[in-house]
Amino acid sequence: MGHAPGGVDVWWFEDVTAFVGTDDLLTPEESSRAASFAFEQDRRRFVARRGLVKCLLAAQLGCEPTEVVLGFNAYGKPSLETGPYVFNTSSSGNSLLLAIGRRSEVGDIGVDLETMRPMPDALLIAQNFFTHDEAAELGSLTGDERDQAFFNCWTRKEALIKAVGSGVSFGLDRFSVTMLPQESARIRQVDGRPTTWHLNAWSPSPQHIAALATPIEPTEVRMHQIAVAT
Repeated sequence: MGHAPGGVDVWWFEDVTAFVGTDDLLTPEESSRAASFAFEQDRRRFVARRGLVKCLLAAQLGCEPTEVVLGFNAYGKPSLETGPYVFNTSSSGNSLLLAIGRRSEVGDIGVDLETMRPMPDALLIAQNFFTHDEAAELGSLTGDERDQAFFNCWTRKEALIKAVGSGVSFGLDRFSVTMLPQESARIRQVDGRPTTWHLNAWSPSPQHIAALATPIEPTEVRMHQIAVAT
């Protein structure tokens, strides 16, 4: 599974719990964390996610999954201890999103995945955490259109702050993004200034919405959807 120069590979797993046999890929610390979950479903999700991430990173690095060593910064952002690749993950329910690229080609990566649902408090959240203009734009919409715009905005913001690596402490109101369905995904400004940060946004399924943020525009974004047969 090679990596083309300048590109980002994105995998979406519809249901990670369909994948079994990844327990042996965990470190003792990861196994201990898995055992600490109160509910079996949460344990299975954690084990499967961590195992799948290690398998895909190992394929890029040319090593065994058990040789993949992950690190985490103070805000919980994962990284590889060695190697040229950057990656990021996001999960929603049983689904998992993973993006991988080379640091020298894309700088860094942030992704977010959300399950679409009614958001009766969307405007209140926007007024408290988004920019004034974003809250006003969301307030001009109603019903399903408002919910769609809210999740467009939320996933794009989350992807950027995850790429930056400082979590919500970066401040969701420090930058604004496009949110209307007819608009292409982009970051309008950061701290009131134009930015070179790049966004991709898409719906991996009718129920999900996702976004990818990189400081350098990828030459290509390759999508790999791993759905579970019914």
